Amino acid sequence: MPSQTFLNLDSSKQNKLLDAAMYEFKNVRYTEVSVNQIIQNVGISILYAMNLQAFRSMVLIVIAILNIIISIPIAKTYGAIGVAYVTAGTLVLGNFIIMNIYYHKRIGINIIRFWKSVSVITTVVLFSISIGFLMNYLFPYDTLIFFIPKILAYTFIHVIIIYFIAFNDYEKEIVISAYNRLKKHLIPNKTDVK
Repeated sequence: MPSQTFLNLDSSKQNKLLDAAMYEFKNVRYTEVSVNQIIQNVGISILYAMNLQAFRSMVLIVIAILNIIISIPIAKTYGAIGVAYVTAGTLVLGNFIIMNIYYHKRIGINIIRFWKSVSVITTVVLFSISIGFLMNYLFPYDTLIFFIPKILAYTFIHVIIIYFIAFNDYEKEIVISAYNRLKKHLIPNKTDVK
């Protein structure tokens, strides 16, 4: 359900945010969708919608310069692996730490609540992946006769876990409503049967 902050934006800014959220799903194959990329795109769109992108640009310039300054001496001692660690560290510093503080302080996004909800979803996905590995370990057969039941069992378990752990009340209500509509069409009421 959209927040009041979102509803207070004019329609052009709302559309920019929705476009950013949908971009990843329209332009990337399902198997390559990145939650991190969606989050970054939405954050960047919020900055553009509020005309606050100058700070992000400055942060990117500063971390690029910092990366070069630190990488040169590190490269002499630790080589490419050291430079890769420095690059990762500066990206985490700029894109994660500094920008999340900025989103919280300047824009008013509740970053702690946001990352808690992301961590719940991440935990559910990791748990589901573990179940998939366990199923493959217990039933290593690659024939179609075993593959289809494993897919069905995995999907059922994943949906149940997502529903009870990751869904909020609004999302659960959507699922219940869809289930009730489907049930109404598939299973006639006793009063409807003559």
